[in-house]
Amino acid sequence: MTDEMKQQAQKAEAEAEKNPEMAAEGTAEKSAQEAETVKAEAPEKEQCEETKAEEKQAEEAEVKDPLKEVNDKLEQTKDQLLRLMAEFDNYRKRTTKEKDQSFERGERCVVEAILPIIDNFERAIAANKDQDQNDPFFEGIQMTYDELIKALSKIGVQQLDDLGKTFDPAFHEAMQRVEDENAGDDEIVAVFRKGYVMNGTLLRASLVKVAN
Repeated sequence: MTDEMKQQAQKAEAEAEKNPEMAAEGTAEKSAQEAETVKAEAPEKEQCEETKAEEKQAEEAEVKDPLKEVNDKLEQTKDQLLRLMAEFDNYRKRTTKEKDQSFERGERCVVEAILPIIDNFERAIAANKDQDQNDPFFEGIQMTYDELIKALSKIGVQQLDDLGKTFDPAFHEAMQRVEDENAGDDEIVAVFRKGYVMNGTLLRASLVKVAN
C-alpha cells in the first residue's frame, strides 16, 4: 500500500470516528450497490448456464446417435440408386421400342422391294391363263407366286381383296371412273394393281376402276 493510500484510509477512519452515522450510511449504500450488481449479474449467469446445458445436451445427443451421419449417407445413396434404376428402365424401354421400330422399317423396305416382283408374276399368270395349265413352266410360275404370298402372310402382309368392294380413298387410288348399270355407287369393278397391308397398316394402295 502506498503512502497516499494509507493517508486516505486514515482520513476515512478519522471521519468515521467523527461522524459514525455517515459511515453507516456509506456502508449501507455500498451494500445496496453490491446487491444490485449481484441481481444484474444473476440473469446473465443463468443464461450462460442454460447455454452450457444445451451444448452439453447436444453433445450427449451426438454421442447417443453416432451412426446418424452414416445413416444420412445411406439414404442419399439409396435415393441415387433408385433414380439410376428408374433412368435405366426408361432407357431400356426406349431402346427396345426404337429397335422394334427399326426392325419394322427394315422389314417394310424389304417387302416393298418384293411387291413389284409379285406384280410381274401376276402379269405372267394373267397372260398365260388361256394356255395349257399343265405346262411345267406355267406351273413353276404359279408355284413360286403362291410361295411368295404364303411367306409374306407369315410376317403379316396381306393382299387387299378389293373387287366388288366400295371405294375407300384410304386404301384405294381410282385410275378410272365408269358408268355401269350393273354396279353400285362407288363400287370397284376392276383392279389394275393389288394393294397390300402389313400388320393392319397400309403398305401400298390398290389401283382400281370405280363405277358410278
